[in-house]
Amino acid sequence: MKSQKGILIMINKSYKKEFKNIKEEIDKAKNILFLTHRAPDGDAIGSVLALNLYLKKQKKNTYIYILGAPRFLNFLPYFEEIKTKSPKHQDFDLIFSLDYAGEERLEKPFHFFLDKRKIISIDHHPEGKIIGKIKLILPFVSSTSEILYYLLDSIKAKIDKNIATCLLAGILTDTGGFSFASQNSERVVGKLLKEGAELSKIMERYNSFSLSRARILAKMISRIKRDEDFEMLWSWLSFDDFKREKERSFLQEPPIFPDFLSRIDKAKVYLFMIEYKNGRVKGSLRSRQGVDVSKIAQGLGGGGHKSASGFKTTGTIKEVLEKVKRELKKELK
Repeated sequence: MKSQKGILIMINKSYKKEFKNIKEEIDKAKNILFLTHRAPDGDAIGSVLALNLYLKKQKKNTYIYILGAPRFLNFLPYFEEIKTKSPKHQDFDLIFSLDYAGEERLEKPFHFFLDKRKIISIDHHPEGKIIGKIKLILPFVSSTSEILYYLLDSIKAKIDKNIATCLLAGILTDTGGFSFASQNSERVVGKLLKEGAELSKIMERYNSFSLSRARILAKMISRIKRDEDFEMLWSWLSFDDFKREKERSFLQEPPIFPDFLSRIDKAKVYLFMIEYKNGRVKGSLRSRQGVDVSKIAQGLGGGGHKSASGFKTTGTIKEVLEKVKRELKKELK
């Protein structure tokens, strides 16, 4: 088993050129824009805020453009700097695009010309079309936040308490509360805790939810079904279920619905769906026994990680369930 130092040496050696090029681009830049994917999650927010903190220390002017940032992460440092309005100018020397898994998922400012020659993409999703002059893609790690740790370590950046907290929030949320964390990720978590990352505060926000959400969770639990042929547990909620409880944040907030479902009993695959009024369904997949659910999600136009993925598609709950079964059948062959 490799030590933490051994892992860092291996990654630093394998991606030495990319790390060096990114540092050189940062040194040359003055005005820097941050972008990430639509419906941003904890990893998107944590990685952006962590890199933003580092750039602030380098006296850079930064602009963070993100729509729908999850409210449960509003305690993270510089969260208030997230903007929902398009920048008034396009005079950016550098554009960091993080955790977006493919150009079609990248949330771009309205009426903004995206110059790909200025983009540095950092991601751990292997399936999409990644753009930019520098592409740092590590599909074997847990999260983009973990990649940011390796980058900052490689360029000898000081990882202080605030940066560590942002990175830890990203890793925790993208691993289902560490449920899908690898040994490498756990070693990085240990390093971040040594730097003062506020795990208790992150866990408090991640695990807590409102009374209205508890009622919705109870409804999801009441609808759980088991498919013995595919060793799958599945459940669903409708848009009206959320509307009745005046809950509209869906999966951008702590993903309690799919994560809670995946803790129940033993199954190869867990499927949670939300049915919208416009004939679309949003699905979340989880796996605890080696099934690569990212391939199932890709077959339905989505993507994600081996143990946790998502998709959006058309149809009723019944029709989408059958679509998932068809994709799952291919994966289990």
